[in-house]
Amino acid sequence: MAKTHEKIFYELMRKAYTVGNYPVPWWVRQYCKDGTDEYNKDVFGKDGIPFGEEAAFSSNAHYRYWDMAGVKGQSIECLIGPSGELEPAPGRHSLGFFLIDESNRITFPQDPGANLTHGRDERLPFFKTTLAEAGEGSAIRQDAFAGVINNPTANNKVVVVSRFKVKRKKPMARFGIIVAPFGPSGFHYRSIQKVSRPPTSRVEQIHFGRETNTLSVHGRPAVLFRTPPMAFGLYGKDDWYSEDIEHDPVSAAVSILRHSPFHILAQGGRLNGKSDARDHTAGLCMAVFLWELSETPLEALMLIDDFYGDDDVLVASNSKTSVIEEATRRFWTGKLEQGFRVDGRLFLEGRSAWNLYETCRVNLLTLTDQGKIHPGPTIYDYFWVRDSTVSSFAAALAGDLNVAGRQVLDGFTANQKKNEGTDTGFFGDDKEKTHEEWDCNGQALWIMGMLDRIAPGKHDLASVRDGARWIHRKCGGGLLPKGWSAEHLGDNDGRPYYWDDYWALAGLREAARLAERAGEPSAAKEIWDYHYRLKNTLAHSIRDTLDALRASGEWRTFIPASPCDVPAGPWDSKLGCADVPSRSRREYGETLKSTAIGTLAYFHPCRLYKEAGLDSVSPGIDNAAELTLESLWHSPFVEERDGRAGFRHDSRDWKSYAPYLTMQFAHAYLFLSAINDDPDKGKEQYERFIMLFRWVVREAFPPTWENGNTHPIVSGAWNEQHCYPVAVGEKRHEYWYMGDIPHGWACAEYMLLVRYMLCFEHDIDRDPSRIHVGAGLGNDTLPGGALKADHVPTLFGRSIGIHYDHNVETRKIMVTLERVPEHVSLRIHCRYGSIVKAIVDGQGMEPTAQNHLDIPGSVHGLEIEYRS
Repeated sequence: MAKTHEKIFYELMRKAYTVGNYPVPWWVRQYCKDGTDEYNKDVFGKDGIPFGEEAAFSSNAHYRYWDMAGVKGQSIECLIGPSGELEPAPGRHSLGFFLIDESNRITFPQDPGANLTHGRDERLPFFKTTLAEAGEGSAIRQDAFAGVINNPTANNKVVVVSRFKVKRKKPMARFGIIVAPFGPSGFHYRSIQKVSRPPTSRVEQIHFGRETNTLSVHGRPAVLFRTPPMAFGLYGKDDWYSEDIEHDPVSAAVSILRHSPFHILAQGGRLNGKSDARDHTAGLCMAVFLWELSETPLEALMLIDDFYGDDDVLVASNSKTSVIEEATRRFWTGKLEQGFRVDGRLFLEGRSAWNLYETCRVNLLTLTDQGKIHPGPTIYDYFWVRDSTVSSFAAALAGDLNVAGRQVLDGFTANQKKNEGTDTGFFGDDKEKTHEEWDCNGQALWIMGMLDRIAPGKHDLASVRDGARWIHRKCGGGLLPKGWSAEHLGDNDGRPYYWDDYWALAGLREAARLAERAGEPSAAKEIWDYHYRLKNTLAHSIRDTLDALRASGEWRTFIPASPCDVPAGPWDSKLGCADVPSRSRREYGETLKSTAIGTLAYFHPCRLYKEAGLDSVSPGIDNAAELTLESLWHSPFVEERDGRAGFRHDSRDWKSYAPYLTMQFAHAYLFLSAINDDPDKGKEQYERFIMLFRWVVREAFPPTWENGNTHPIVSGAWNEQHCYPVAVGEKRHEYWYMGDIPHGWACAEYMLLVRYMLCFEHDIDRDPSRIHVGAGLGNDTLPGGALKADHVPTLFGRSIGIHYDHNVETRKIMVTLERVPEHVSLRIHCRYGSIVKAIVDGQGMEPTAQNHLDIPGSVHGLEIEYRS
């Protein structure tokens, strides 16, 4: 049930939304603007949130949108709300600001229709929020960034600098800063994980030290002001309501609004000047500070690290923010200049797709906490093998090999060693092990093999062999056992999932190849034996499942998420589903929605299509996988709108778009279009890739949908799930799930997608292997101009160089290649039209196909002329 402080906050926000003159966060407005009692009952009364309407509201399960600033390797990230609110760490207080004019009218950046612009630097994690009063009133800009006090005494403590600059000033205008307990993430932090987390973001005790200009929260320094305020006030329970109404949430909320500092200021009154405030009932203590608008910038330092006592405050006070800023810019600029980098114009949806790549890379590195990449800054601030696998791969191909390598040493191998006895599988934190998420083990083996391809020789073969044996032992001669697997697929109701087996098969293949490269033939032979056994079992199971679907009357061809997703029938025993309750059997729609995850992994990242050899065991499985994509594309779950396409993840409790799954769809279609020798089919698949990619880029900057104010509420990131009300303005009156933002997995998928647009490896264990160049470059992404990448890490243990130049006027593509391994062939793609002429290293060459050119890796330069 909801607690007293949650009830008071709920009533306060609902009334403040109606009355105004109060900083109501953006996420609260989204709930309130359609906030009928029936809506609240439907949204917060579902079994997805069983702990009460007010508690659910306070935890903000539905509108989790914010930017993030932080320091690579540190465990704390600062959330930045759509109105510039700074939440120094999830579940803590937040800092906001406002303007007040000569007539005491207050303008909050949170106000609907406020003249507000908000966003981040195109490349670096520096954020700007500008607020202007109506007409020719005053305007102020907040610049915010996270950095380190590079001082031995400070022990490299992290701070967030908030710098305010006047853009336009009217006489008698003032400017204020608010420190309050409710920020962009919510008011009451309710974690979905059963681990120790901050139980609440309530602020119960605050103190302002006039000598140091420091506001302390719960006895710890929290905000340091460089310039003393002209006025200030600290407000708590004694200022707002009396003992006799503290358990009456409605009366308490009314009293708080009536005695709020903003109501007092609007009436021409003064702030109370108190240095202390307490509120152990509602936890709604608030501090407000005022300054006259001045041409001199004002700075506030949020002390988000472990600052204790006057000595730490003195070090922070003596630090130069210009030095912190320069060091931060230098670090991130230097990092982005290293590794994989594309110079040129790669645009889509009017935005630079490359700048978005750099934003994703910064976000991924910021989520690297003490060496481990976490999937998000709030409820996903833990280590998962599943997410870390894809993130490590993206980091390695970006050139951040040390980050990727730390996942194996500090994450996978370390956790494996913790599992004593015969259980030597790979797991992340407790959730993956206690929920029996068997996919972790194949993923760990897969990424260890991939990293060894990129940087050969950095492996722990004993650990790899133990992991392979664990999979073999768990399979017990069949598929991996019943378990939870990826939560998106379904409940832990006794059914096995092919997703686990796809990853296990891909992981065993990579483990065997790693053993071969390490010169350990006995280990390789053992692991290949495990691989072939699982491959045969999996292929026969998929064939039996397809036959059962056909026998059940299903006319579509698709591989379901589980063999137990076939309607109950005489085939149950053969499929291993006799013990799955009939109530757990899902209708066709539910089955197809959840099968997207497993089938997409079949293409990417696992690359089982045409490479795993399942067709050699049971012909037609690769074709069935491709037809599964076709069935999904023509289902209601892939929504085409305005030339874009996004995957609607309506199964179970998600009921939202799925950005990272949409990107996996894009990966699948980019891959299929590149290897398809049928030009018409390849063109259709490429067009679908473009539609999906358009959606991905656009939804990285989702706009607000209120009062004509269309500034993005996020500047280059995605949630795990992207809700319909924000994406397309649909009103939803049911529970949906958001996940975390920035979602590290989504960042990684985007980075891989951009890299694969320029080049990707295929048939990496065949002779010759192949690199596809320019598979994602066409009129939508590179209408004209050149792209240059001098350092492209590859799966062949060396970096290559690519220069791709498209001349629109002459209808020519010129490609220069450097350092391509001799055993690798190349396929150069032309998405602009039909190839009519080709010159390779100065010699004429007959085109090998209508839209691509197959050449040996020894080629250094070529020119393609095409006809539109």
